[in-house]
Amino acid sequence: TASEINNKGFEVLRSLDGINFEKVGFVNGNNNSTTAHTYHFDDHNVVAGREYYYRLNQVDNNGKKEESKIVSSIIHGNTSIIIGELYPNPTSSNASVDITVFQNTSVRIKMIDAIGKQVINTTSELVTGTNKINLNMSHLSEGVYIVSIQVGEDTIQKRIIITK
Repeated sequence: TASEINNKGFEVLRSLDGINFEKVGFVNGNNNSTTAHTYHFDDHNVVAGREYYYRLNQVDNNGKKEESKIVSSIIHGNTSIIIGELYPNPTSSNASVDITVFQNTSVRIKMIDAIGKQVINTTSELVTGTNKINLNMSHLSEGVYIVSIQVGEDTIQKRIIITK
């Protein structure tokens, strides 16, 4: 955080389907602060090869909560990949996805329309840390599309809606 006002802390929520979340931890905040703070939470109750979705609820001292964006992660061995949700969703022209990796690697993104036709196939290099990947979808028709994101041997599929 850059600063905090009445910050009691952060509820850490996890889901297997990205819809139904359960609280798996809580990290105390610094109440009122004008200095930067870094927080972390280690989720040790996970299985390698499974995709997990996470969200934070920032909780004020009065109980008011504010939800974060949802991110997903696959744990494999001693490394992990964190892939955020496509945003904005729905979109009319462009979307982005944040991908965090812990070593330099590449990502292949394929997008398939409702009849199974591949409409996007792109590869990008990722550097250690969080990478923002932008996708130009302005040439696509309205509809629901499946976006396949492959990092290493792991592939995650996400859905995006295009409106005009």
